[in-house]
Amino acid sequence: MLFEWPMKGGKDLFPIGPIENGVNQGTSEAHLKREELEAIDIPAPFGTEITAIHDATIGYTGWMGEAGIVVEYVFDTEQDYFLCRACHIQDGGILVNYGQRVLAGESIGLVGNTGLSTGPHEHFVMELNGNRVNPENYL
Repeated sequence: MLFEWPMKGGKDLFPIGPIENGVNQGTSEAHLKREELEAIDIPAPFGTEITAIHDATIGYTGWMGEAGIVVEYVFDTEQDYFLCRACHIQDGGILVNYGQRVLAGESIGLVGNTGLSTGPHEHFVMELNGNRVNPENYL
């Protein structure tokens, strides 16, 4: 099952950052120690629109420590429950509200550099039935 790319303009315009030695370049030291490839980094200019990968409900918007400003959303498929988190959103860049329904491809935030981050990008996290998964397997 494949979902939409989480950045307006698509994967061709905004691919995952170069991978070297099995680690996404531009990832903070904190990410390297804990997550490795259980998330992806998508480098993009400040203000690039971050989009929902599937029709979903916004479950959280706000500050989340090292992840900076985040938008979290959830959705179900016939058999599975997904939670997605877009991290490092720019200050003032949240475009949705808690509880709001969004459609696949709808803008939810703007790329920034908040939290523990080395440059503007979307750090995209995905959980499947409560377990962290590599988003590349679903996008």
